[in-house]
Formats: sequence, structure tokens, C-alpha cells
Amino acid sequence: MARLNFSPRGYAFQSGIDVLRKSAGAGLAALRTETSELRLKLEAYRKADAFVGERDDEGHIIWDEEYRLRCEIKVGEEAMTELRKTFVVATYHHWERSVLRWAARNAQVMTLDGVGAKTQRLNHGKLRAAAEKAGFPADAHMSRVVALANFLKHGSAHWGEVA
Repeated sequence: MARLNFSPRGYAFQSGIDVLRKSAGAGLAALRTETSELRLKLEAYRKADAFVGERDDEGHIIWDEEYRLRCEIKVGEEAMTELRKTFVVATYHHWERSVLRWAARNAQVMTLDGVGAKTQRLNHGKLRAAAEKAGFPADAHMSRVVALANFLKHGSAHWGEVA
């Protein structure tokens, strides 16, 4: 009988990635649809050449439909960017948690923070070594994913400097 190359750990990891990819795709599709509809409404409003909005006593525009629609489009575009960022970070965290599970099954001393005693701070190098030892070596470009995830979480002036 032929040996099957099936890995329950690999299957579980890939299933998690698939869920994240499908979730991101569904969220992005909904936002794309919404912003596309808003763009169509904006184009129709511009073609109609009829003012919808409010003016003050001197005739100055307080708000109008074009501005409102442009703002909603901008919010939708920003939401797509934030959703992409979220899924980059979630995907990397999925890998981290998977490595911790693999390491625990291999009787290595690593556990998730908050489960039992306080654990040592694990850096990417230690996780990468644990993945290798568990038989699931990280891709050669994984450090780029780590840098991106850390930048997305910590790299803006709003959140402070990245150390």
C-alpha cells in the first residue's frame, strides 16, 4: 500500500489560512461593491445637475450630496485598507499560534501567554527554529511578513516609533 503524505498539522494550518483568505475576500468584495455603488450614485448626481444639500442664509453651501458621496467613498476605501492590514496581521498570528501548538506537541518549552504561568517572550527567531524542529520550516521570505505585520501594528507616528 502506498504511503499517503497527509499531515494533520499542515491540514489544520492550511485550513486556518483558507478561512482567513475567504473572510478577507468576502469583506473586500462587500466593500468594493458598496464603493462601486457609491461611485455610480456620485456620477448620476453629477449628471443630474440638480443641487441636493443645504445652504446658509448667505447662499454658501453647508453640505451637498457630492461631498457626502465622496466622503462615503473615501471611508469605504480606508475600510478596505484597514481590512487588508487586519488580515496580514491575523495571518502572521495564525502562523505564530500554529508554531506554538507544534512546539508543544514536540515537548518543547513554549506555551501561549495567558495560559498558565507567564512565559518567556518569544521572538521570531525562536518561533522559526521551533517550526523547523517541528518539521514545518518557515518560508525564506517570512522575515518580510514579520516586518510588515510589525509595521502595520506599530509603525505609524500615531503609535510611536518602532524600536
